Amino acid sequence: MQELQSREKKPKETKHIATVSLGVMGAGFLATLPFAPHTAGAFLQSGFEAGLVGGLADWFAVTALFRHPLGIKIPHTALLPNNRAQMTKAVVSAVEDNLLGKESIALRIGQMRLVETMLVKAEEALRSEGAREAVRSACRFALERLPAEQIAAFASQQIRQAAGKMDPAAAVGLAVDQVLSHGYEEPAIDFLIDRAERWAVRAETRRLLGEIAEGVIQGIEMNGLMAFAKNALLGFMSGDKLGGMLQHALLDNLAALRLPGHRNRVGLLDIVRREMAGLKDNERLHEAVGNLARQLPDRLRLEERLTAMIESWRDRLLEQLQEGPLLDETVMPLLEEGVRRLRGDENTVRKLEEWLKAQITEFVERNHSKIGALVRENIDKMDNATLIEFIENKVGKDLQWIRVNGAVCGFIIGLALEGVRMLFGQ
Repeated sequence: MQELQSREKKPKETKHIATVSLGVMGAGFLATLPFAPHTAGAFLQSGFEAGLVGGLADWFAVTALFRHPLGIKIPHTALLPNNRAQMTKAVVSAVEDNLLGKESIALRIGQMRLVETMLVKAEEALRSEGAREAVRSACRFALERLPAEQIAAFASQQIRQAAGKMDPAAAVGLAVDQVLSHGYEEPAIDFLIDRAERWAVRAETRRLLGEIAEGVIQGIEMNGLMAFAKNALLGFMSGDKLGGMLQHALLDNLAALRLPGHRNRVGLLDIVRREMAGLKDNERLHEAVGNLARQLPDRLRLEERLTAMIESWRDRLLEQLQEGPLLDETVMPLLEEGVRRLRGDENTVRKLEEWLKAQITEFVERNHSKIGALVRENIDKMDNATLIEFIENKVGKDLQWIRVNGAVCGFIIGLALEGVRMLFGQ
């Protein structure tokens, strides 16, 4: 405020100096009139007279720029108010074509290294506590406003579309190829053998096998001696013994199936592999897989589950961001590493530099006329008195010194001319 007031006072102080200089010349002229008959008096009177004329002429010239001298509407005075439109046009043209021309702006932009400068500043700023808190606030702002339902709906829609476009035959073929190429059928068989052994060793299994064996033997229709033999066998072998025999036989066969290279295992694996290979051409399976893929999102309530999962992630991230090490151990190092890598990638920096300068240049090209329009708008907002005061505050100091210089130079020239007249007059 003090600086502004000081600037406003300077033109007024200079104006007072110009007025004082004119007053000195006028007073000197009047004071030397009684001494005009004397040589020294005539010499000084000529200087003051010329200084008074020069000061008055320059006062008239300077005043005529802004207003009518003494309020008298002399032709070709008050040049600025009378030629305001031309002056405004000249100022706008000077700003648009010379001071802020498109070519000069583009040239200056081309000389700047914008991206590198921004990356250096960003790397320095990331080390400050203010940047750390700003990043924390930005992350929290983004997470708190994360549209979980919209994201889940979009993801669900994409999954449904992908499921609808899926080729079931290709999916089954890929699954079969993966199983066979990686040998997953053997662990699967081992898993089934393990489950079968767990079932086979149970006492309930032995009783069940015994009951089945008794029922089968009793159901066999025999006559004569064979019927006698069957009844003798049933009398000798109880259901528990028959179940134990079948149980041991089943466990022995299951144990054999575990042995690599055993003919039963090899045969079982061959059957499994042929059956799996045949799944590639099983149209019913393909249809069932396609139906399952289309129905699975609804059966799983996919959108609801995705929404809950995203909200859970968001809450955990907010908690870690506020109280945990997420910001210092993950986010900030990630940003710093990203800036460092980008600075080291000269090709990417060059492309970004070219893109950014192209965008700025295009923006300048598209909006350059607005510079002149803004200058014109600001000038048009001022009335004549305000505009004159504005210009006087900016250049009035120099204009007032013209008046001072006119008075001083006139005084010196007057002395010189009087000296020459006296010299040659003698």
